[in-house]
Amino acid sequence: SRWLKAKEAEPEKAGDDCPEGMPVGFSDSDDAEIPATEDAVPGVHAGSKERGFFRAIDLVYAAMLRFSMRHRWIIVLACLLSMASLAITVPLIPKNFLPEDDESQFQITVRAPEGTSLKSTEDLGNRITDDIRKLPGVSYTVLTIGDNAQQTQNLLTIFVKLVPVPDRPHGENQAEITQLARTQVLPRYGSVRASAGPVQAFSTGAPAATVIYYIDGPSLEKLTEYSQKAVAAMKKIPGVVDADSTLVVGKPELGVYPDRLRAADQGVSVSDIANALHIMVGGEKVSDYYENGEQYEVHLRSDLPFRRDASIIGQMTVPSSTPGAPPVPLNELVTFRNSSGPAQISRQNRRRNALLTCNVLTGYSQAAAGAEIIKILNDMHMPAGYEYGPSGTSKELAKAGKAFVAAFVLAIIFMYLILAAQFESWVHPITILLALPLTVPFAMIAILIFHQSLNIFTILGLLVLFGVVKKNGILQVDHTNQLRARGMNRYDAIIQANRDRLRPILMTTIAFVAGMIPLVLSSGTGSATNRGIGYTVMGGQTLSLLLTLLATPVFYSLFDDIVNASPRAFIKRIFRGRRP
Repeated sequence: SRWLKAKEAEPEKAGDDCPEGMPVGFSDSDDAEIPATEDAVPGVHAGSKERGFFRAIDLVYAAMLRFSMRHRWIIVLACLLSMASLAITVPLIPKNFLPEDDESQFQITVRAPEGTSLKSTEDLGNRITDDIRKLPGVSYTVLTIGDNAQQTQNLLTIFVKLVPVPDRPHGENQAEITQLARTQVLPRYGSVRASAGPVQAFSTGAPAATVIYYIDGPSLEKLTEYSQKAVAAMKKIPGVVDADSTLVVGKPELGVYPDRLRAADQGVSVSDIANALHIMVGGEKVSDYYENGEQYEVHLRSDLPFRRDASIIGQMTVPSSTPGAPPVPLNELVTFRNSSGPAQISRQNRRRNALLTCNVLTGYSQAAAGAEIIKILNDMHMPAGYEYGPSGTSKELAKAGKAFVAAFVLAIIFMYLILAAQFESWVHPITILLALPLTVPFAMIAILIFHQSLNIFTILGLLVLFGVVKKNGILQVDHTNQLRARGMNRYDAIIQANRDRLRPILMTTIAFVAGMIPLVLSSGTGSATNRGIGYTVMGGQTLSLLLTLLATPVFYSLFDDIVNASPRAFIKRIFRGRRP
């Protein structure tokens, strides 16, 4: 009751008529705090802001804030140094398209020597799967042969399913088990081309590799030469494994070379020879067979022994277009030569191409490996008509980087326009948004400390982080403007507004960081995605909190000086060691 009588006896606060020297304790009437102490008001205890743990935080922050306002150049220099640290931290962070997640599964791709029969490929696959199942943490394997579009009989894929993470005997993760398969099992079969990596999250039509680049050009011989040189150089790049090329040569083939003059004398065209060989060796669909509601295609071609022997193929006859002329044996029109050639001729944009593929070890960067591959290809000095560039996941990585840069720029533009409309000022939004880039260096430090990579999910975490930091700046600047509108001078308004808004900023920050704890502590399938976002937001917000709490009021005063003072006076105020 004594306190109420004392309040009734106090004169009302003057609002806009307050004197210029209003004390620092002045605050809005809507959210004014009761400046009560036990000595002043018997029976009324001090609030949590006037005593206890927060009281110490408030006093320390107020002292640091006053120091920052007296020495604003120190804060500006600290902000510049933090931004300059990006030149050191960013090159040290691996840059990948997706985080390396433990999905309790991986796959092995093996290509047996060209010309290997289906039976031999199956026997090889069974031996490899027997060795794979002996590795720790392997639950079962699935062997598939010729599952590509060409149904290549010497290509096999082994899907390896691991036991759940908590049930693994020695706690190995997926990357470690994959490396065991790569270093202990596959080298036993030295004549095969093998790779081991994660199962593709989505199909891009490219090989199952984390780094893919292409070379295309008119000459198949030149493409073979360039791809072989590139693969040999890729194997020397640190962190690169399973370097290979899709342009595989050495497949046994029987070349058929027609004698055009003799064929013309016999009345046989080259297309007739090609069609006859296509039906005999490649096969031709002639009908469909139906049984139990199922439809089966019927293809007609020679039996295996009759399409592998050149002497037997040569006995096939080709009809002559000369009236009354008998069919002509093939061996009178063509020459057979045993040789080797590419297993498959791929094309991109109607140009022959070869894909260079590889995987990267844990802790290494896909972007860095891609940059080294581009350097290797540049050093080859290919002639005109040959091109190279990223493909598959490497191409998506480059596209994602450009897309996120555009997203950041648009987000800042839209935030600036909205804040300009809210504050009816073109200057205050700049003050608020300047805190956004200050969080990026600390987010990079958090990614580096917690051994994460810069991927699409950690970049999404940066976008989330921007929203939280922007909210803090709005609280600081808006309350400062309110106090100045009610008559408080700029210096006292800045100090009081930031002290008033310290507790809500700390509360929202702690709540936001606490919400990230389940993400960073998660385990199992998909946990790498959660940890990437959680560490980025938690580390960036925690580490940058103090600098942004000091930088926003300093920038507020600096921009106010720019607007209201001459350039000469502004420079003097920055380095003058007194209250602005």
